[in-house]
Amino acid sequence: MTERLGDAASLRIVSEHNAIVCQQLRDHGGHELELQDDGFMLAFPSSQDALRCAVAIQGAFGDYNQGHADQPVHVRIGLHCGEAIADAEKFFGLTVILAARIAAQARGGEIVVSQVVRDAWQAEHDGDGARTFVEPRDVELKGISEPQRIGSVVAAALFSEPEEEGHKVKVSLRSKRDVNVAAIAATFGGGGHERAAGLRAPGSLPDIKAQVTAALINALDAKER
Repeated sequence: MTERLGDAASLRIVSEHNAIVCQQLRDHGGHELELQDDGFMLAFPSSQDALRCAVAIQGAFGDYNQGHADQPVHVRIGLHCGEAIADAEKFFGLTVILAARIAAQARGGEIVVSQVVRDAWQAEHDGDGARTFVEPRDVELKGISEPQRIGSVVAAALFSEPEEEGHKVKVSLRSKRDVNVAAIAATFGGGGHERAAGLRAPGSLPDIKAQVTAALINALDAKER
């Protein structure tokens, strides 16, 4: 990028990239562990928090790219969970290695998760606050003896319960490619663009989650036909 755009333009884009990531990190209660060139190593209290931040980051870059069509930024995100060894300001261990290798499997604009993360979501039934759709695949990772099952997040919906009675449920929708979440949001009175959209709907959280989930499933089924 530096060779193609020059030092000044490249520095500006990297600075904007870092600002977007750091803002979402603050908003979702995460911690920056390490910054390597244009890549971050981040930590969160739970896999759900990590998912919310990852989806928000991709959505923020989707918004950024709408205004920078000549030089869009497509980030790769990998999620893994487990314990790591801390030494001074550095973190080591298999968890860290797997997280880095899984992130390297992602393509621009993609969120890739380990099977451990996916199992955690399923154990929580995706939680009341999220619904994800993942395409699994088996990969060989450098330095890891056994093949690993990872999953690409095809679509995700994040739900925020209203703080006060009578207010609407907030829903954020993100997708990877062929699912037009703006069209789904529009059916609930919301809007956005094809890969990132949002809506606010009256009703209980379980009811809104069921309705939005059904709409996402229908869109995914239509994509497969």
